[in-house]
Amino acid sequence: HFGMNALSTAAVGGALERSAGTVRLVALALWAAPLASLAACALAAAATYATGDPSYARQHALGFSGVVFALCVAEVGRSPNAKRSIFGVVEVPARLSPWALLLAMQLLVPNASFVGHLGGLATGSLEAGGYMTWLLPPAAGLDARLAGLPGYAVAGDENVRAASGLGDLLRFARHVVTFLAGLVGLDRCAAAARRRFGECWARAAEKPPELAKAAVGATADV
Repeated sequence: HFGMNALSTAAVGGALERSAGTVRLVALALWAAPLASLAACALAAAATYATGDPSYARQHALGFSGVVFALCVAEVGRSPNAKRSIFGVVEVPARLSPWALLLAMQLLVPNASFVGHLGGLATGSLEAGGYMTWLLPPAAGLDARLAGLPGYAVAGDENVRAASGLGDLLRFARHVVTFLAGLVGLDRCAAAARRRFGECWARAAEKPPELAKAAVGATADV
């Protein structure tokens, strides 16, 4: 689940950054996290009220999927493409592709939070409809100040490329794994193990002092 979210964020985020700019991508992701969660809670409460089944309100969900779906809707709203491919199997109208992806994900991962994903789609729809404009910073003013930063992309920058190739996704996955390993201290453990192994190998290669003395004594006797 984590790997799928990471790869999806790399692919969708690159395309959205190219069309909306870095500052809007970051702002939308930060706003989508709480708003998608609130939307999911509201939808769960509404389902409980409509059906009388309290299990909807008792569900728990954790993850970045809601933000990914919000970014997906925002990116589709800015894309000039008329159709989108779902996992390379079927093409659907671009506007319907996030909803088709919602159904496909639910079929592939039945335990995924349908309400959580739906909350992300609702948040992305608000942004695509222009209802979140007052929450997002004005890109024009910030672009002029931050355009010189390494890796910063202004809105409409065609030089920013979405991570669509397998090599891009594998490199991104490697960076994620490296970051997590450093976060939990696995890199330090590996470095300590390598250092310990090197010390043991060096000691094993050296002659013990008593053997060296015995060799010297044998030479003197001869």
